Amino acid sequence: MVTSDTRAIHREKVERCLSTTGMSIKEWCRLNGVPASTMRFWMSEFRREEPELFGASSARMLFDRMAQTGVETLLESEVFRRPRWLF
Repeated sequence: MVTSDTRAIHREKVERCLSTTGMSIKEWCRLNGVPASTMRFWMSEFRREEPELFGASSARMLFDRMAQTGVETLLESEVFRRPRWLF
């Protein structure tokens, strides 16, 4: 079971990582000694619980846009640039 202290520590790390500009998440994890798998886990947890603060997953956003605009339009757009959080 995860304690509230552990959760708070990881939330703070995720917030610091996401607020860092000019650096990929993978680089941030390496420089800060955080396993990338741990960061991915906590990011997905916080996104699921608080999408308004941590953003919806890119997969969910992509699916919604595909439903609205059609696949052909998306394939021609810049949506498929690799998101910062994707390793």
